[in-house]
Amino acid sequence: MEPFAAWFQATFDASQDLLWSILGSIAVIVLMLILRSVLLRVAVPRGQDAHTQYRWRKVISYSVLGLGVLLLAVLWLPNAGYVAALLGLFTAGLAIALQDPLTNITGWLFILSNQPFSVGDRIEIDGCIGDVIDIRVFQFTMLEVGNWIEAGQSTGRIVHIPNRFVFTHMVQNFTEQFDYIWHEIPVFITLDSNWQKAKTILTDLLEARAAPIAKEAMQRTGSLSERYLIVYNKLTPTIYTRVHPHAIRLTLRFLTPPRQRRLMEHNLWEDILTAFAEHPDIAFAPTQRISTADGSIVAYGDMLEEQK
Repeated sequence: MEPFAAWFQATFDASQDLLWSILGSIAVIVLMLILRSVLLRVAVPRGQDAHTQYRWRKVISYSVLGLGVLLLAVLWLPNAGYVAALLGLFTAGLAIALQDPLTNITGWLFILSNQPFSVGDRIEIDGCIGDVIDIRVFQFTMLEVGNWIEAGQSTGRIVHIPNRFVFTHMVQNFTEQFDYIWHEIPVFITLDSNWQKAKTILTDLLEARAAPIAKEAMQRTGSLSERYLIVYNKLTPTIYTRVHPHAIRLTLRFLTPPRQRRLMEHNLWEDILTAFAEHPDIAFAPTQRISTADGSIVAYGDMLEEQK
């Protein structure tokens, strides 16, 4: 070791303390990698849900990283002047060359401290909607939903987004503090249908499906109002009536968990189709039922575009 130390000192005009700091740093990095691997195998609880295991892995990784940084700081303390001079030479160049990585690190710190979203949240950013499945130093990862798939179901694609996007793009969180969103289903019936009966039927169906969710959501509005100036006075499902030129529009409005939106709509539509089939005086637009002179019933009409 002595010949190598002498060669290092003669070649780089540096003290042996610097050499020991470099070798010690390499040893610390290797030991930290080994320690992390061992802790991940031993300390991560088996049999727990994926979310709990993910959090344990993150805690272990960040703890080992913090310990490694502390040990490296102690090793390099005797050479602080040398390190400061070296960093001073490259600061300007690094600031330009590593602008995006440094901004990503700042974005990572912002995400951890302000928590605009967490792992498991469903968010939309830069036109992409997905469930956050990982947050790292330079990027966060989402499991994409929507796009060519209807009603917010997974496409199966993994999307990696730089952390700096939280500073330059609007972040919409579907599940932060309040795990429900409003959803609407428009039901068009013909102008000659018994709209009062139709609305009564729809109200009963909506109450059976959505009222329990609204009751559950009302119990959770307290945590939402503690953080934001949001006050919900009414969360119960409701139906709005509007007349169009060729139809009556009955709009069902209700709360649903974001990930159950398609299932809720599916169940309600099957309930509606079954219920309306039992009432001849209710018909979906654009079909109109007309009695002819001989007493037979015919139907006519073109497809009705949904109007805003």
